[in-house]
Amino acid sequence: MRVFEELTPECDKTAQLFAVGLEQKEIAEVKFRALATIKKQIYTAMDILKVRNGRELSIKYAERITGKIIEKGRLVLSILLLCCFIGGFQSNYAPR
Repeated sequence: MRVFEELTPECDKTAQLFAVGLEQKEIAEVKFRALATIKKQIYTAMDILKVRNGRELSIKYAERITGKIIEKGRLVLSILLLCCFIGGFQSNYAPR
């Protein structure tokens, strides 16, 4: 499911995985893409969404999904929500 229409579908999926805490190398392996491609997608997403790091990206995604402003102290909750939301997405990329 796309969360941010302003991103391309692939960039959005990559940013979602990064927002829930996957490392860039892990995302590359899951999506069968080059590490350089993943880095570029993450950089592009952060630039378009005007965030500076993975923590801000996680908060931005949680806010968009829940429709509520997430306070910095509630970051753990936002990451848990994202993990539940993204869980189904990751299974689509699992090796068969």
